[in-house]
Amino acid sequence: MDPVDFFRFRGDEALRRGDFGLAEMMYTSAMHRNATDLPCLMGRATALAALGGSADLHSAQDDAAMLRQLAHTWIPARAVAALVVAAAGHLEEADGDLAECAHLLEVGGQTTMRGYEACVIRSQEALVRVARKSLPGLELRTEAESANPGGLADPAAASMLAAAQRAPESDGGDQRARTSARASAGAETGTGAGDEDETPAEDAGEGDSEEGDSEEASSRGSPAARRSAGLPGVRPGSARADGGATGVVPPGEVPDEAVLAAPRITGGGPLLSSFPAIKMQSFGDEGYRGVVMARDAEAGEEILAVDRRCLITVEHGKATPVGQRMLMASPPLRLSAAKHCYTVVFILLDQERGGSFFQPYYDALPKAFPSMPLFWPREQLQWLKGSYILTQVADRRRNLEKDYHEICRVSPDFARFSLHRFTVMRMVVASRNFGIVVDGRKTDAMVPYGDMLNHLRPRETRWTFNRHRQCFTIHATTGLRAGDQVYDSYGRKCNSRFLLNYGFTAEDNRDGETSRSLDELWVRLAMPPPQQDAWWNRKRVLLDGGVCTRGIRLAACNSHIGTREAFSFLRFAMAEGRDVSRLPYIGRDILLGSKPIAPLSAENEAMVLRALAAACQEQLDGYERSVELDLAELASGTCLRGSNRRNALILLRGEKLTARHFIRLAEVAVPLLSASPEEIAEVVRRPVTEDSEINSYVRAVVRPLVNAAASRYYSMAY
Repeated sequence: MDPVDFFRFRGDEALRRGDFGLAEMMYTSAMHRNATDLPCLMGRATALAALGGSADLHSAQDDAAMLRQLAHTWIPARAVAALVVAAAGHLEEADGDLAECAHLLEVGGQTTMRGYEACVIRSQEALVRVARKSLPGLELRTEAESANPGGLADPAAASMLAAAQRAPESDGGDQRARTSARASAGAETGTGAGDEDETPAEDAGEGDSEEGDSEEASSRGSPAARRSAGLPGVRPGSARADGGATGVVPPGEVPDEAVLAAPRITGGGPLLSSFPAIKMQSFGDEGYRGVVMARDAEAGEEILAVDRRCLITVEHGKATPVGQRMLMASPPLRLSAAKHCYTVVFILLDQERGGSFFQPYYDALPKAFPSMPLFWPREQLQWLKGSYILTQVADRRRNLEKDYHEICRVSPDFARFSLHRFTVMRMVVASRNFGIVVDGRKTDAMVPYGDMLNHLRPRETRWTFNRHRQCFTIHATTGLRAGDQVYDSYGRKCNSRFLLNYGFTAEDNRDGETSRSLDELWVRLAMPPPQQDAWWNRKRVLLDGGVCTRGIRLAACNSHIGTREAFSFLRFAMAEGRDVSRLPYIGRDILLGSKPIAPLSAENEAMVLRALAAACQEQLDGYERSVELDLAELASGTCLRGSNRRNALILLRGEKLTARHFIRLAEVAVPLLSASPEEIAEVVRRPVTEDSEINSYVRAVVRPLVNAAASRYYSMAY
């Protein structure tokens, strides 16, 4: 055996049985042969601190300084250094080190967790003894004496945290100890983890509150005018489903503001959360919860601030043993929404522990989602026959099950939480999280109180994370009056995304600023088969591995990214003759919605319109009944607002009307593509339809193509 390994092994044994003098000798002997051996340096620092004499503490502090210098980003080294400093009585300095450990947890967790595990096994008993000496007022217990509370990363830190939570809050020493322990556990990190680059299939529509719009200066129109559009979108668990109230807090039993106002741990100073302008309220007649103004507020005024320490972030989940096993997994986990999974892991473990800092928040969260199609009974799902949302529901269910089993693969004990419980909590997180930037990095956060605002566009508020105050804040973007419900915007989304991810639909789903419909229709578009396309081989070269069929979401809006992608793909697919020479490369990585193919010729555009109309007609044929019957039932008053039946009808109505739009577009535009320039000019002056998008298409696409065709004809004639 290598001498360094031999002396390290003997030192580890001595440390385990509490023979700190022998441990110090063994580690020192090892370091005579390798002065920078980090495990030996950490063991010696621990042993010296545990011995407790002034000379020993001085030497331990020297070792701690070297640990910072040699491994300043390695969490175990920083944790040992912090506890050495604590043993010397410098609690504030220890607090800073432990807070830095929390800040570095993600880096250390991904790169050195194997060494960290070995360090904890070797030194946890000695670390707790050090803490007992320096913090005698705490009733500390080691992992052997008590189960690891809260599923925290470092058993020693976990024991300190448990003791800090039990200790009286009478003197500053105990308060600082609680601060240090909680920071060590990573419970107050709140730092952004960056994008989940390792997640190959994260649903872009799953819980993506629109941070991008949060910086808008203001919204247009009065609140009253905006509310006239219909029932706003409500948070999942807030709305009744078919008149029931499963999973919601009944009217008159809204949870109080203890979520923010009375947490049990306030390490680092008083919490900065405030909400003087708003209050939560149940709407008995409508059957949902929301936030109303307690007083008037002017545009630009802050109406909510939530302290960083009250947020639950992705990093909380990564700091748990289950989260660390997920990070260390080999092969790496393939999760459909990794950030959401880490948050779910933390919440489930934290709820299981009991007595959580976040318990008032957990009490306010919905317990079921009867309005989400993922939880609809089979007979209600039949209402959606013909809609692509059924495929999305099946995909979501399959992805959630796969994520659950992936986590259980690396942490088998996680199976004590049922798949159903995991699924419900995943939808809690997916429907309520905010994407924020903390310490210059992106993360997802659960925000107590902030997630109670329901949806309406244009937005009445904007939210962000204030890095100077270390708070999540919401400001009014327009004047708000006492008693009015105050809204957030969940983004410009189609009703299928609202229904799938939040469990509601917008009665009139239009962009509040442009009045354009946001409803979408999924269609499958394909290139003609080789036997029907003489130019197939040439196009295949330009495809370069790109797909010959595409599933695309269309909207009745010419500038919609999906609509532009559909027209671009079909222009490529239908190109013939000289148009083929004008085609660009459209390999797998080319985003045709962002870099659309311009119209090629009148002949090509006519084929494009016919192909698109045929695809839309195929979708229409898949529904069980016409849009006229849907409209009649919606107008009859038999479907309660917010009910699953009404949501299904609103979704189908939007899809069918979108299909009708493109069929009508082909009916109007195809004949015009063979008209004369004079006839087109007359149509532009006197539109043949009231549909502004069709008229815009005629002006922007049809007229230039007809004029170009006429110019080419005249140039050939002369």
